[in-house]
Amino acid sequence: MVTLRNALRVLSTWSLAGLYERVHAVYWYYCEGASVKEVADRLGRGRLEVRGWIQRLQDSAIRDCVHRARAHVLLQRLLQRTYVDLLGTQSILYIEDGYVRCALCGRPIPGRSWAAYHVSRKHPKLVDRAVDRVVARLRSGAPDGRSNRLG
Repeated sequence: MVTLRNALRVLSTWSLAGLYERVHAVYWYYCEGASVKEVADRLGRGRLEVRGWIQRLQDSAIRDCVHRARAHVLLQRLLQRTYVDLLGTQSILYIEDGYVRCALCGRPIPGRSWAAYHVSRKHPKLVDRAVDRVVARLRSGAPDGRSNRLG
């Protein structure tokens, strides 16, 4: 079974950092078939920024499987099965007096754009636990009887 562990790592990092708009953006792109322009307009962001998020996720998925087209299909299936779990992940960052701070180490973070970097570099074990939780759920089977096999 292909788990797309690297892609799950990117998605979990975004969720833990509270960057849910990125999760929404890639879900709309892969699962709802929205164009990059439509997603950018929905979020009020630039097209190049949204395309960068999608490209980052796709590049991480290509590390897990060989073919780009297969990675696209597997990402679509992965997002369909994990979207709700990713949005339910509690962010470890909070805003205090206009500054973003980490709830685990208390470090101030220069801005929202550095949030994913902080989570992935300073708390990798937390990201690994989040990925393991999603993989375990995928392997255990879906509650509605569907197969959770990605590949």
